[in-house]
Amino acid sequence: MLEIVDARLQTARSLGLDHVAAEVSAALSAAGLRVVLLKGAALATWLYDDGTVRPYGDVDLLVAPGDHDKAERVLAVLGFVRKGLGLSALEEPDHARAWARDGATIDLHRSIWGVGIDRALAWPILTEATETIGVGGGGVEVLALPARALHIALHAAQHGPRHPKPAQDVARAVAKLPFGTWQEASVLAGRLGAQEAMGAGLRLVPGGQELASRLELPNTTSLALGARVGSTTRGAAVLANLLDGPSGLGDKVVRTARLVVPSPAQLRASVPFARRSRSALAVGYVWLPLVRASRLPRAAIAVARVRRDLRRAEP
Repeated sequence: MLEIVDARLQTARSLGLDHVAAEVSAALSAAGLRVVLLKGAALATWLYDDGTVRPYGDVDLLVAPGDHDKAERVLAVLGFVRKGLGLSALEEPDHARAWARDGATIDLHRSIWGVGIDRALAWPILTEATETIGVGGGGVEVLALPARALHIALHAAQHGPRHPKPAQDVARAVAKLPFGTWQEASVLAGRLGAQEAMGAGLRLVPGGQELASRLELPNTTSLALGARVGSTTRGAAVLANLLDGPSGLGDKVVRTARLVVPSPAQLRASVPFARRSRSALAVGYVWLPLVRASRLPRAAIAVARVRRDLRRAEP
């Protein structure tokens, strides 16, 4: 009985978000901006057409990088407030920003995680072929199937095995799509510099391992990506990214300092009790570094294991 009630609540929330997606998409289109719905109903109506509920808690919209600032102004007019104000440039995701209104969150993307080329070049490639589906009483543009399949794989690689829903999406897509569509997705990944991340996402599920091999997608060679998809240890991906990033020593020192002493906005996002008062925020500045330090040994062991496995896999 509880499962039925929970499914109904999730469905009701998803329908509410679909109306938000339709409203915002229409407003952006009226402002002369092209917008593409990335997940949400675009996946639920396609991969979960067997009646299984695919809950989602936000709306992911992609706009051209050059339109991102204008799109944010439209969101502000609609009553959305940007989340994460006060985050430093190192703490804020480069590919998207979050905006919220009445419990609904819009993740406004200017790119997709895992794409290796400049986002201004990626936009026309991702959107050169799209479809329109009915969402929330309106028509919304979504990625064509090859690009949607690629995005599913990249999303799974981004979140790794600690988050099961993206991997479930990959498993369903592997079972549903013909090999020809995956070939098109692989070609698209090559144009976007995303083949390694695509292969890593596919290899998270059994059927995807064989598919990645058939597509001749490269094995993971990056320590940062390897830690994302090869470890469930908290902090391993962060540590690997710090060690494996392209930045120099000075930037690594700055990034390490930001992990130890985050901005107040990041601290409040990471430690719920730090939102209560200034004194609670001060306590958080003591508590969070201690927690992260306690995780460091396990994260270091996990990263060392990933590095060893990557070296063993080298030809």
